[in-house]
Amino acid sequence: MSSKAQSSAHNIPLIIGAGLLVLCFALHLILSPEPLFPQYTKIGAGFWLLAVSFWILGMIHLKRYGSPEGKNYMQTQKLVCKGIFSVIRHPQYFGFLLFSIGFIFISQSIYVLVPTVIAMIFVILGCRREDQIMQEKFGDEWTSYCRKVPALNIVIGIWRKNTSSS
Repeated sequence: MSSKAQSSAHNIPLIIGAGLLVLCFALHLILSPEPLFPQYTKIGAGFWLLAVSFWILGMIHLKRYGSPEGKNYMQTQKLVCKGIFSVIRHPQYFGFLLFSIGFIFISQSIYVLVPTVIAMIFVILGCRREDQIMQEKFGDEWTSYCRKVPALNIVIGIWRKNTSSS
């Protein structure tokens, strides 16, 4: 299988997850009931801001530290362990999950909740597939990195970073 075909195949769970989130957004626009708890929409917006922050930080740090191949910042030649990647292995997947949680707070609808949770499961599956691909690409260096930095748990990542620095 070619590198490009492999890259596309490993993105399938993320594509399905994103598609489900778009479907949820459409359902929300069509059904658009008044939220039961309007203050929760502000919490949801906070999750969205955090999500965008993780997406942007991930992109910046991959470009800065990963020596990207060509124009695709995600096709790095080096394992990136600095910046946000020193705390969490998959900041962009984490951002997608935060965005999904925010959407649940904003919509406050069962019609959105169920497909959004399914979308989140597909994102986690995509994250696991990404781990396999990185293991193949970086080998023992990746294994060592995984022991130090959690995939999606930012709290443990911050704690480990702070306790290993002391």
